[in-house]
Amino acid sequence: MAEIISICDKLDRAKLEKDTRLDRRKQRAVERLFQRTCYSVDCEKCGLPVDDVCSDKGCTQKGTHRIPYQFCDACTEEFIDYIERLKGRGDPACYWRNEAWLEVWSTWINHRAAMDRHVRSKEFARLLQEVKDTTSD
Repeated sequence: MAEIISICDKLDRAKLEKDTRLDRRKQRAVERLFQRTCYSVDCEKCGLPVDDVCSDKGCTQKGTHRIPYQFCDACTEEFIDYIERLKGRGDPACYWRNEAWLEVWSTWINHRAAMDRHVRSKEFARLLQEVKDTTSD
C-alpha cells in the first residue's frame, strides 16, 4: 500500500511555503522601493549616474532653485526649465519643451509624490517593521 501522507503535515507545509513566499514578497517590495528612491547614486528621473551625490535629500541648490531630487546635470537643467516655464518664463530656444513635455514632467513629479506618500503611510511602516522583525530572527 502506498505511503499515507498526513493531511496536517501537508497543510503545515503549504502554510509554511505560503508564509515564506509572502516574506520574500515583502522583502522585495522594500528593496525595490529603496533602490528606486532612497540611497541612489543614479538620477531619479533618467537613471544615469550622478556625478555630485548629495547625502541630504533636497539639498541641491542651483541659483535660486532648490532641487528636491537627485538629478544628473541634464535632468537638473530640464527641471529648472520646467519650473521656469510654470512661472511663464523658461528658455525660448528650447522650442521642443512644449505642453506635452510639461505634462511629462508634471506626471513624473506626481508619480514621485505618490511614492513619497506611500513610503510615509502607516501600512508601509508596518511592512518595514515586519521585514525588520523577520530578518532579525
